[in-house]
Amino acid sequence: MGLNVVSVGTRHVKVWRLEQSSSPAKGRRGLDSISDGSSASPIPRTFTGRNCLLGPLQDAVFTCVVGISNDKSVLCTQDGAVCLLDDVSRSQRLLQVAKKDYSITCVTLDQSAGVVWIGGKGVEPEALPLDVLLQSQELPRVLGKSGVVDEVEKPDTTAVCCIDNRVITIDTSHCIAIYSSIFVGDDGPRLSAMKNFPSHDSTILGVVILPKPNKRRSDFLTYSENGRVLYWRWNGTCTRNHLVQMIQPLGQDPTSSNCLQTLGVVQPHETLLTGDRAGILRLSDIDEGMETCVKAHDGEIYDLALQKVEGGDPVAASCGKDRTIQVFRISRNECLLQQSMVNEHAGPIRKVRLTENANILVSMSSDRTIVLHHKVLRTDDSIAFVSIKVITLKASPVTMSLVPGISPTLLVSTADRCIRTISLTQGKVIDSFKTADRSGGEPVVLSRLSVGASHQLSAHGNVVAGFSSVDGSIRLYNTESGLLLAAVQGQTVISDLAIAEAPDHDDGICSKVVSAGVDGTTTVWRLTSSLSHRGLQHESGGIDPSKSQARSVLRPLRRLLSKTEIADFQRTLKDGGDAGISSRSLSPSRVRKKPLRNAILDVSKVTETKSQATGTISNSSDNHQVKPMRASSPSSPRAEMHHGSGLSSLDDLSGKVAVGSDVSSINSVAKRSTSILQDFRSRIATSKETLDYDIAQGVKEELHATLAVLAQQSLSSDPKGKGTATDCESFDSYLARLIDDRLALRLRTDDKKEHNEGQAADATLTSSTHSAAEGSSIEQSLAE
Repeated sequence: MGLNVVSVGTRHVKVWRLEQSSSPAKGRRGLDSISDGSSASPIPRTFTGRNCLLGPLQDAVFTCVVGISNDKSVLCTQDGAVCLLDDVSRSQRLLQVAKKDYSITCVTLDQSAGVVWIGGKGVEPEALPLDVLLQSQELPRVLGKSGVVDEVEKPDTTAVCCIDNRVITIDTSHCIAIYSSIFVGDDGPRLSAMKNFPSHDSTILGVVILPKPNKRRSDFLTYSENGRVLYWRWNGTCTRNHLVQMIQPLGQDPTSSNCLQTLGVVQPHETLLTGDRAGILRLSDIDEGMETCVKAHDGEIYDLALQKVEGGDPVAASCGKDRTIQVFRISRNECLLQQSMVNEHAGPIRKVRLTENANILVSMSSDRTIVLHHKVLRTDDSIAFVSIKVITLKASPVTMSLVPGISPTLLVSTADRCIRTISLTQGKVIDSFKTADRSGGEPVVLSRLSVGASHQLSAHGNVVAGFSSVDGSIRLYNTESGLLLAAVQGQTVISDLAIAEAPDHDDGICSKVVSAGVDGTTTVWRLTSSLSHRGLQHESGGIDPSKSQARSVLRPLRRLLSKTEIADFQRTLKDGGDAGISSRSLSPSRVRKKPLRNAILDVSKVTETKSQATGTISNSSDNHQVKPMRASSPSSPRAEMHHGSGLSSLDDLSGKVAVGSDVSSINSVAKRSTSILQDFRSRIATSKETLDYDIAQGVKEELHATLAVLAQQSLSSDPKGKGTATDCESFDSYLARLIDDRLALRLRTDDKKEHNEGQAADATLTSSTHSAAEGSSIEQSLAE
């Protein structure tokens, strides 16, 4: 009201004077700074106010006020009283000029029509001429015809305003109505409705894109938790309003009310299949007004998946908090249960999806697993799904969406701020990219995903739309390259979104994104090519976005060979006999784990490998042969350094050998084996159990083989011991053969000694004979 402020409330009307303040000097400086546009902040002031005398309205509750001139205002009360505040010469007189039989909640001024529009409880806006209000005396009377209250209860008008000769109202059902064509009848000005924009009066849970054509001639629908379903066109026109009745089940906690959780449209019947918090599936036929209820789950239903089947009834799958997947066949007015899959996941199942013709059922859980089920047909024409693959992710999945195409592909948003691409035919993750932001911000977790085609944003590949609950942004990515195409903000808290192509007057066909908010609002976003060009130009540095082969926006080509493929190549090289190419190990070298103290080590395998590599030397009384050796790789320098001279005799016979085990720890292994054998012997002596015969024989053979190897190593370390036997079957036979060899050698030595002694005796006898002959001849000559 001019430069004054009027405040109203319960038994309260007060006029605040802006031109007066408690400190005039400070107030003048503050006003001067505001008028001059100075950057200095104005000095705070305390306004002076004066209460109005209410008179007979001393118990009234004033609800709204509007200024009609510099010194007059119109006030309304909760009881339907219309008052005029006259502030001519600052008198502040309050007069009641009209009385309505309904509660007035809002008022506005239409200066062009010269009327004041009021709105109230259960009525449409009503016009009051200004000239009549200004001429009225202080007498309570009914002015004009009161709003007619119909038998059908209407929502209350909460706000009203005038823009360009149009009156816009908002009621308690969150419906926005635009009125025009103002005319003056016998009873005063009236309005004719031009367009209504109904909305949800509770949290919107989801958006469903409707196929074309359909009976409702609608493009999409939205549903809220109280069961309200609204059908919409792209221009914002609501074509149908339907309410799904939420029934409170018997035995449920009365403090927790039942509410809608998920919804799907069954094709081609166009019936609604809904799931609520009580675990009830409800099939609703809007045209015939029929409903069929089925108790599907023990707890809350999280998601529904619907898919039509060629030559049969549509298939529906539901999942819930009870870790159960229910498969139904949907007819016109009934749901036939086909299969129940229990404990497919360790945690609650959050999402389910059905591919084309219901060939594959995909289920997702918060336990980081995604399970693939293939459809099988039974003899009685019923269907079932068999689990064939379990995919374990690195992080918990948040949501998922199928990618339309020939090869079924799944996009999964995970808690580590990535979008992973899963091939359903291969059953594995084939690609992954971070949900990065072009402005340099950190990646975010996308709470919902919707995949569709967009020729404006991406000439090749589909576009995935998602929103983040962290920053409230809607983001668009290319499914093939992972490139961020656009990111917009504007809606407070988003609960769901969907992307689809819609007809457009300018471009023919354009892509649109529908987002639903927790506050009950629905927003339609139109995607343009200029938005795409700016996004791609920022990412690719000015390269033409129409060129799909731009190197800066494409991911580098890579093809990593698996271990199986590497093994096949190595086997081919070995078969070809190319000794010049050495194959690398399939896996990188790893830190060797320390052996357990209680583990029984198989030492015989290592020693047998040694014996095969070094060859066998056998000495006997008949012949001495050296067996040929197997080809072996050169020994490592570490093995030669640890062995030193202990293997010098073997190296002289067989060359360098490769040691397969860590020889540096052979003494520690021997000590542990000794303690284990001692423990084993004491337990056999004290235990009452009978050892199995086969096991006992195996232990004996291993012990004999170990003793033989130990004897061989101890004898081979002696430089004089060259007649060792390595092919002996047991240590007893080896000792017997060794004793025989020693006896034979001793016998040969004795025979040689006797032979030498005989020859010496013969020589002595011959020499004595010759001496006697010579003596006799000497004596004969002396005699002569």
